[in-house]
Amino acid sequence: MEKIANTLSREELEHGREYIQDVDRIYYYSRRLILREILARYTNIEASQLRFSHGAHGKPYLDKAHNRSNLQFNLSFSRPVLLIAVTKHHLIGADIERIKPDIDFMNIARRFYSREENEYLQNLEAYERIREFFRIWTMKEAHLKATGVGLSREPASFTVPMKYAPLPGIELPGLYFNSQMHYFCLHESLLQYRYKATLASQAKIKSISILSWLQR
Repeated sequence: MEKIANTLSREELEHGREYIQDVDRIYYYSRRLILREILARYTNIEASQLRFSHGAHGKPYLDKAHNRSNLQFNLSFSRPVLLIAVTKHHLIGADIERIKPDIDFMNIARRFYSREENEYLQNLEAYERIREFFRIWTMKEAHLKATGVGLSREPASFTVPMKYAPLPGIELPGLYFNSQMHYFCLHESLLQYRYKATLASQAKIKSISILSWLQR
């Protein structure tokens, strides 16, 4: 806890105290600490000295005074897994979701997915639908987070790619793209086959370095 107290900002520490359960508070502090330590490696600035600002719809950014290399990042979590995406110059979004087979996912799709996405799911074999539902969900969430608009834009108002579509000359399995966005879906083997996760960027995704871990 000493490291947390010495690294996080006053606002972060105060926000953590709002959690009722100790486990939720510790998990919040841990992911803020990990985010700061990762960004510190890229910026060469002490983790405790990093400052953040927020866009009109709440998307966090590094303060310009601490971001000479125009570093962009996004964070998503589905306990106990934490996903942090970092890139330079281009906005990025990230989303990770635990696959929950017991939810009424087709009803959710009818509400939040486009007509094309719903038709795609309906045409799949039953055993494929749940995993593809969550792939589409993470793609849409990452898309909205990349653009910085969040849920101020209706998820059903746009359609994500249904099929894997590699770019010419780029060997990157899990890559999807359309005229609006490029998406990279992490292979489930990296996530113990229990999660779906996607990164989204308006720039071409040419290569990715992955560091994965489970926080215990």
